[in-house]
Amino acid sequence: MIHPKRFGAALALTAGAFLCALHPAHAQTTVFSSFGPGNTFNAGAGFYESVNDSQGAEFTVSTSGQLASVTVAVSNISGTNGAHFYLTDSAANLGNTGAALESFTFTHLTPLGTSFTPLVSLSSQHPFLTTGQTYYLYEYETGDSVNAFDLNTAGVSGTSWSSIDGGAYTSGTGSDFPAFSVQIAAAAVPEPSTLAVLAVAGLGLGLLMFKSRTRKTA
Repeated sequence: MIHPKRFGAALALTAGAFLCALHPAHAQTTVFSSFGPGNTFNAGAGFYESVNDSQGAEFTVSTSGQLASVTVAVSNISGTNGAHFYLTDSAANLGNTGAALESFTFTHLTPLGTSFTPLVSLSSQHPFLTTGQTYYLYEYETGDSVNAFDLNTAGVSGTSWSSIDGGAYTSGTGSDFPAFSVQIAAAAVPEPSTLAVLAVAGLGLGLLMFKSRTRKTA
């Protein structure tokens, strides 16, 4: 017969391990990037951004999934140290911040010309991004911030969009892209420590069951 206290302890350990498995590691997968190796970019040149000028780029994702984060290289030139980016799935909505799939605010920008680690903003809305759909990431300022959406050094080019002096957005093909990347939430994978706890708990419970059978046949 299995001792009640031992059985209860093993059962509790197993249950706890399964509860841990409900909170797996949150990995991310990059589905678009114009950064060079190691997230390198040109910290000394970029697309001019101010209250009267807006710049962005269109892109497609390599894999469908829920947005996890965006990473950008943006430097401050003058004015308020901050930048506001928007993600949309329609060129017609460029500049219409209320129609954005999600917005991202970045602070503590590095002065233009100074090397820095690209800035990351986690998604709170987690819109679903679909392979084959065109998306647009652009900066739009309403205050006195003057920034530079830094250029990539990987030779990535494509269709960029800009608004000058508050006018309509126009596109340009074959343009050098600003440096940014987009990440989606990867398939959930239990952490190694959780798997280890599950294995130990299962082994302990199995040994108790084995001992019980042994005593019955003895």
